[in-house]
Amino acid sequence: MLRLVGIGHALPAIEVSTEFLAGQISEANPYPWIEFRRTTLPLEYIEATGNAEPAQAIVVASESPTSLAVSAVRLALERAQLDPDEIGLILAGGATPRQTTPSEAQRIGKLLGLKVPAYDVCSVGADLALQISSLKKWKKSRIPRYVLCVSTSTATQRVNYRNGSEAFLIGDGACACILSTAGKEGFEIVSAQHRTDMVADYHSSIEIYGHLRIVQPAFKDWYSATLEKELTDFFGYEKGSPTSVCCEQLVAEQADLIRSCTAEQVQICCETGKFGYLLGPGGFLALSMKWDHGIECSSVVVLSGGVGQSFGTVSLKQ
Repeated sequence: MLRLVGIGHALPAIEVSTEFLAGQISEANPYPWIEFRRTTLPLEYIEATGNAEPAQAIVVASESPTSLAVSAVRLALERAQLDPDEIGLILAGGATPRQTTPSEAQRIGKLLGLKVPAYDVCSVGADLALQISSLKKWKKSRIPRYVLCVSTSTATQRVNYRNGSEAFLIGDGACACILSTAGKEGFEIVSAQHRTDMVADYHSSIEIYGHLRIVQPAFKDWYSATLEKELTDFFGYEKGSPTSVCCEQLVAEQADLIRSCTAEQVQICCETGKFGYLLGPGGFLALSMKWDHGIECSSVVVLSGGVGQSFGTVSLKQ
C-alpha cells in the first residue's frame, strides 16, 4: 500500500496580470478566468523583448526548474517531518528541462545531497500521476520506504509574449510528493491511472530551442472530451459521496463537467486563476495549497492533464 505522507509546492514571486498581457499581445484572451500567472521572467524583460529568443530567457530568469523543484521538496519534507537522507528513490519530470543529462531527478538529488536512484518520468501535463501509477505497479518489496516524486516547469521561458494566446494560460511552478510504503499518516493512494492519447492530432508543441505553441480550439475540444471520458470511466463513486476534486481549470465549462460526472457533493479545488497552467504540477498544487488547512472530504481525486495529450487521475482516501 502506498500513502501520500507529504506534499509541497513552489511558485516564483513574479506575478503577471491579464491587464499587463493585454498591453503586450494583440490576440484575444481565451482564458478569461485566469487573472494572474506566476513567471520566472522579469516583467521588464517581457515588455522589452517579448521573449523573442527563449535562450535569453534562461540568462535573465529568477529560477530554474531545478531550483523550484528543490524548494517544493523542502516544503514536502517539512510537512512529512522527514530528513532528506530518508528518501530512497527520486522520480522527476517536467516540460522544460534545462538539460536532459544529467536528468532533472539527478540534479534535484545533488542539491539535496542524496546519492540514491534517480530517474526522469514525465508526460508534459500529468507527470505526478504517471510517476504514482508506475509505482503502484511495482512489487512492494522493491519500493523504498520513502519515494520522492516531483514535477517542475518554467514554461513561461518558452512563451512568445508578442504572438499567440499561450501567455494568457501558462505559469511556472513545481510540486513534490513524498510517498511511503509504511505508516498510517497522510492519504492512502487508492488508485492511480495515466493515459496518453497517441491517436489524436497534436495540438501543441515545444520547440527544442524555441517557443511553446498551443492550437486553439483543438486543444479545448480534446481536453473537454478527455476530461469527460476520464471522469466517466475512472470514478466509481456513488452519488452523494463527499469528494474533493483537485485540478487545473483549462476550459470554461470544467466545473460543470466535473459535477455532472462525479458525486453530487463535490468540492472543487483549483488555483489556475491565481497561478496559471503549470504543465505538470496540476491538481497536486491545489492539494498542496490546502494541506496545512485540512481537507474536509474523506475522498480526494486529483486530476492532471494538458498539452502533452496525457491525462492522469489519482484517487486518495484519508
